[in-house]
Order: sequence, then structure tokens, then C-alpha cells
Amino acid sequence: MNMDQTDQGFAWALTQLKAGVKVRRRGWMVRQWLTLVGEHDWGVGIAETPQLIIPKPTTLKPWIGVMGGKGYFSPWCPTCADLLSNDWEYARDD
Repeated sequence: MNMDQTDQGFAWALTQLKAGVKVRRRGWMVRQWLTLVGEHDWGVGIAETPQLIIPKPTTLKPWIGVMGGKGYFSPWCPTCADLLSNDWEYARDD
């Protein structure tokens, strides 16, 4: 089935993310987009508190990050609305 740009569901968006392509929802601010952050080592020192011990180095598993409209990049988790919407599109590089 050939879906045009106006009918792209979350499965399409996830496929694009896995291929290294940035995506966004049509209603989001222009500067807001998602990307897949690949697995990588994070060179933290040993942090020891009563609740937490992080070995050095730690391998971070892949995760989806969002570039927010104000220039902040952070982890992202889809809402039910994101999962069920059909307004996903390629993010522009402007």
C-alpha cells in the first residue's frame, strides 16, 4: 500500500527512526523533532550513594530523543495520541 505523506502512522515513524531519519508530528513546532540515539558507552565516574552504584563505563541502550522547541534535547516516550495519530512526517533540517 502506498501511503502519502498525510497518512503516516507511528509504525512508519518508528521505521524511519530506526533508519536514522528524524521525524515529527505535523502539529509540532518546526524546530521540534525526534531521533533515535544509538547504543553507546557513557564514561561516567563511579557514583556511589546508598541508592545507586554506577560502574565505569556504562553502556546506554538505544532510546528516542526529542529536540524541543527551546533547544533542549531529552528522552521521549510516545503518548497514546502519538501512537494512534497518522500525521507523522519527515523533520526538516532548517
